[in-house]
Amino acid sequence: MNILDEIVAKKKAYLLDHKKALSLAEIKDQALYRRETISLSAILDTRPASIISEFKRKSPSRSDIKVGAKVEDIVGLYEEGGASGISVLTDGQHFGGKSEDLTQARNLVNLPLLRKDFIVDEYQIHEAKGMGADVILLIAYCLSKAQAEEYTALAHELGLEILFEIHDMDELSKMPNAVNILGVNNRNLTSFVVDYKYALDVYYDLPTEKVKISESGIMNIDSYVETIHKGYKACLIGEFLMKENDPKKTIDELITAATR
Repeated sequence: MNILDEIVAKKKAYLLDHKKALSLAEIKDQALYRRETISLSAILDTRPASIISEFKRKSPSRSDIKVGAKVEDIVGLYEEGGASGISVLTDGQHFGGKSEDLTQARNLVNLPLLRKDFIVDEYQIHEAKGMGADVILLIAYCLSKAQAEEYTALAHELGLEILFEIHDMDELSKMPNAVNILGVNNRNLTSFVVDYKYALDVYYDLPTEKVKISESGIMNIDSYVETIHKGYKACLIGEFLMKENDPKKTIDELITAATR
């Protein structure tokens, strides 16, 4: 069993109690559930180089990143620096996130927001809409092909886009045709080694018609520029930006380097 198996098992157990505390009817009654969403894929498709900047306090692989980080101190800088979207971790046990982080970010910025969590139940898709998300993450490893299709259809019905994440090429067989964005995660789930060059190696084997992004392992300007020049529309960058003293400046420097 790898870390994703453990996380998914715990997520399913957590949801048994969580769904009792917040009903689906209550979620649908939230003001943000009725808002019109912003298309992340449209923004990525029109820019030569993009960054989806991530707000996260810790991770299973890196432990503490910036445990005391506050949404209000960071997401505005991401927007000012030129990020195309913001990913917000809402998993508490493993990433130190919470649903309030995403809702707070929604009230602070006008960018598309990705709910970064482990979606294993349709309830979470409705929940994401109520939080103020524009995009949800579907991890191929965690879902069957039928689940991926069902969750994509529901998300689109609610006006949400899909970032469909694969860790290896075999997982492409689970991807619904209607997916908006295809993400290649550079983390090996067996060894947990992260190498940004994995996305570079598989780029030409990916569907040409999809908006494609690279996730994990971008820790400097060179790796970002190389990935964008390969053909990816964006990189999802978390740890690198969270540890920067001036993420606004760093985002601007990354994009400038890739487009000069």
